[in-house]
Amino acid sequence: MRPFLLLLALALPLAAAPAEGPSPAETKLRETLKATMLQLRTAEADKANLQAEKDVNDAKVKELAAQVDKLTKQAAADQTTAKKQIEDLTGKNAAQEQLIGKFKEALEKWKEGYAKASGVANAKEAERSKLSDQNAILRRKVEDQRAKNVALAKTANEILDRYSKFGVGEALSAREPFTGITRARLEALVQDYSDKIEDNRLKPEPAPAKKDQSQKKP
Repeated sequence: MRPFLLLLALALPLAAAPAEGPSPAETKLRETLKATMLQLRTAEADKANLQAEKDVNDAKVKELAAQVDKLTKQAAADQTTAKKQIEDLTGKNAAQEQLIGKFKEALEKWKEGYAKASGVANAKEAERSKLSDQNAILRRKVEDQRAKNVALAKTANEILDRYSKFGVGEALSAREPFTGITRARLEALVQDYSDKIEDNRLKPEPAPAKKDQSQKKP
């Protein structure tokens, strides 16, 4: 604003020139001064426009700085929240890993127990199968002994039947000292019954053979 006032002060003496009219040098000076004043006004207007634009830009910069500060604070808060969430997840992950470890340990113990139970079950099944076979053998022996008992009873009945028919005459003939025919027939009959009784007699089972102690492993 000061240059404009200075030019105005310079132009006032020229405006107060004599009535006969200005000289060519004054006219040129006035035109130059007028052009300079127009340029100065334009420059002042441009300066004002630039200042206004600067003020607008400064306001935008201030607004952007406020937004940046707000975003920075929000980012810091988000970082704090994310860090806390990561710490929580890390703690949960550690607890889950510990729980998984316990599950694995329990699973190994269950496998060990299952293997032992399976071994016991297999041993019991083998023992049951062995006892079943022995039971079948005993049943066959009982049936055989029952058949022999029937045969013995039949033999005893025959003896009783023949004894009931053994008369006094046959008894006297058995004591006959010369020929001994009846006595020999009776002795053969007794031997025959004795053989039948022996065949059908229940005999004790032989004792199982003992294992050779020398074949045992040290």
